[in-house]
Amino acid sequence: MLVYGTALFNGDSVPQDRLLAYAYVSRAAAQGLDVAKETLTQLDQLMPVAERQKAVAIAQAKAKQAPPPSSAPKSKPVKVATVKLPAPKASAPAPKASPPVTGPVAGNWRIQLGAFSQRGAAEALYHRVAGKAALAGRTPYYVASGAMTRLQVGPFASKGAASAACGAIGVPCFPVPAK
Repeated sequence: MLVYGTALFNGDSVPQDRLLAYAYVSRAAAQGLDVAKETLTQLDQLMPVAERQKAVAIAQAKAKQAPPPSSAPKSKPVKVATVKLPAPKASAPAPKASPPVTGPVAGNWRIQLGAFSQRGAAEALYHRVAGKAALAGRTPYYVASGAMTRLQVGPFASKGAASAACGAIGVPCFPVPAK
């Protein structure tokens, strides 16, 4: 909801809709996402009270339509005990890892992982996901958009390939055409 709300506010590959953007970001904040709360604070400074009130009404209506989330994201990691398992008995060989990307990577699509008020936050997110196999051979793009920096990674050959990468990296994102 945060990523889509940010895209709606900025008009990133979707028609710009500030009210719906505020509604989505406020729903993400209401579910306990700290980054959404920070984004909502920024939107509060950019939007007049009357628009925010309309957006809150939209958020409340959407919340009634959707089932409640199974669990809100945690802001602090939980420690899990490590269990040492016995070595497996010799049987079938271990599955091989998928081969790294060979040859040049090309295409007219990227994935957008977020829009940040600080470029350093965009860089930090990229460093966190850079080792994912789906991003092998891809380049980060830090696209300035007013006071925001959009983190995009690419290129990808098609919108479908970009969507598949989004599903594989475990971070909310969406495909965007390279400009």
